[in-house]
Amino acid sequence: ERIDLLLDALRQLDDPIQRELFVADISHSFGISTGALISSLRRSGGNRMPPAEEAPSSAMLAEAKLEMQLLGMALKDEDNYNLLANELSVDYFNSKVCRQVFSFLQTKVPKLEHWNPAALLDDIENNEIKNSMAELLFEDFHLANISKMIRDLKLRKLKRDLEALDKAINQDSGDLELLKQKETLSREYRRMTKRVVNKVLS
Repeated sequence: ERIDLLLDALRQLDDPIQRELFVADISHSFGISTGALISSLRRSGGNRMPPAEEAPSSAMLAEAKLEMQLLGMALKDEDNYNLLANELSVDYFNSKVCRQVFSFLQTKVPKLEHWNPAALLDDIENNEIKNSMAELLFEDFHLANISKMIRDLKLRKLKRDLEALDKAINQDSGDLELLKQKETLSREYRRMTKRVVNKVLS
């Protein structure tokens, strides 16, 4: 019965990375081979995935919104910006505009005598960055937990990296270095998330 509960939860997951890690967790917890679990899911229609053209667009919009809000909150508070700058690098941003804005801030903010990001607008030659900065500065973002948002951004990057590794492994399944990298990232992903198995069983 507990296995059935877990399989039901697994069927609800559309994210392939979460599904793979969840299967590994169930396998480890109950001593069932991953092959047997996957076969059971396929027999019961658990391989359902969202339409390819819809899921990426929805995910990308949500990610861009998160990144914009995070930058907007950082621009409005020096402590928020310092936390963001210490925790993340430009690679964590998936949106091109957000990468450009964050990279610009990393270069210019340390040179400010006083915290006043709006003063940087006059120094921006790139109109795309300038307009985005202005929008972020004057947008009224709702209050949110910036530490949680940073954690979410880290998780999204981990998922992107895992997906990229999966593609590389599919092209060269004998590359042991790629397999080691995936194992390392998978452990980090598990560390940063609540164990789904424990959550379902609790």
